[in-house]
Amino acid sequence: PGCTVGMLVYVQSAAQQNGDGNKSTVVFNLNGSIVECAEDSQQVLQEAIPGNTPLYPTVSLFSPCTRVWCRFCEADIVYRNRSIIGAPPNSRVYCLDGSLLLHEDD
Repeated sequence: PGCTVGMLVYVQSAAQQNGDGNKSTVVFNLNGSIVECAEDSQQVLQEAIPGNTPLYPTVSLFSPCTRVWCRFCEADIVYRNRSIIGAPPNSRVYCLDGSLLLHEDD
């Protein structure tokens, strides 16, 4: 009946990484398995999402003849394990609607 695709955008502040400017990282997962991106793909994503860019909960899908469901809130999320979604340790994870999915100690 289809696949579940997840996307986690993690913005690390300059203070957290001991560097200049914020850094963004994007992690995709498919049916609960992290999809490894090539290094050059990750670089393109980092440049496309500068670390100081505000993130807004939006979804734009162009998928003719296909049904698509979007999971915006904590109650809708299928995969909740930090390692499955690729979330860094000791950080909060929020859903698109702003609800908290994982606390720092989860």
